Amino acid sequence: MEDYFEKDIVKGENKGGRPPYDYALMFKIVILQRYYNLSDDSTEYATLDRLSFMRFLGLTLSHSVPDAKTIWNFKNELAKGDMVNKLFKKTGQPIR
Repeated sequence: MEDYFEKDIVKGENKGGRPPYDYALMFKIVILQRYYNLSDDSTEYATLDRLSFMRFLGLTLSHSVPDAKTIWNFKNELAKGDMVNKLFKKTGQPIR
């Protein structure tokens, strides 16, 4: 899965700040968001609130959770290269 992101998502220059979240984690968040029809803000809240979401994402209570703006930015990057369709086709395979 990382190969799809490396090829198709253009990375900006490293301007410092927090390292990006794992691509697989972010895509799993998009899956949850579509499955439950959640907004970016609702997705952030549900991820913090529901242990089932955290378990699906491979997070523990001590992990940080992407905020709504980070989720929005990730989805924006996916939309630029029609990555959403490519990745949803690939999800017939296990997500790592």
